[in-house]
Amino acid sequence: MNDYSEQPVLIETTSLKSYFHDSISTILDKNESDVGDDTRAYLINLLQHFSRSDRFFEWFEQRTTLRPLALLYGEAVQARNVSERRAMLRRLGDVALFVAGIFRPSLERKVVGVDYYINMGGGAYDSLSDSLAHTGKSSLNWQTFKELAGNFETIVDVLDEFAESSGLRGYPTSTVGTILRDNNIELKENLKEADNFSDGCLAKPATRH
Repeated sequence: MNDYSEQPVLIETTSLKSYFHDSISTILDKNESDVGDDTRAYLINLLQHFSRSDRFFEWFEQRTTLRPLALLYGEAVQARNVSERRAMLRRLGDVALFVAGIFRPSLERKVVGVDYYINMGGGAYDSLSDSLAHTGKSSLNWQTFKELAGNFETIVDVLDEFAESSGLRGYPTSTVGTILRDNNIELKENLKEADNFSDGCLAKPATRH
């Protein structure tokens, strides 16, 4: 249980990416995780990317929502070309990884649990890696996605520890809160939607500008 009397740790940096880098690297090193530099960089960039809600949520069925992983997988299977299929596999893997790690406590209370996200996300990254390795012509490194697939559960644990230790969960004021506010980042707001999970879908109020 969180101790709400504990004072948040002061953070000297105002760079969100630097904060993610330092935090994730510390956890990986402490746990002696076998994750390479390219994969670490991908994970840090993923956190920064999804810190904006317009990159995390999508407009679907007349609402701003997070589509079920099964639907993303179906779109990957039915993709019109290789490029579209890879994009959908990457989206599936990215969403599954982020949700399984950052929203883990909420998933553990739902019908669709963490294991489902681990299996779907790991499989998506593995398929993406095989596709990239087969052609050999892409700006994406197939080895990075192979490592993400092979260490998916480990990385979920890392994100879970990060979300807990950073104060993103539970604390009235989190250790990362100042950085998020100073950078106009919406990640903490995204976390408030965790209890809306239902069968793999995260929904927000129907708003669109």
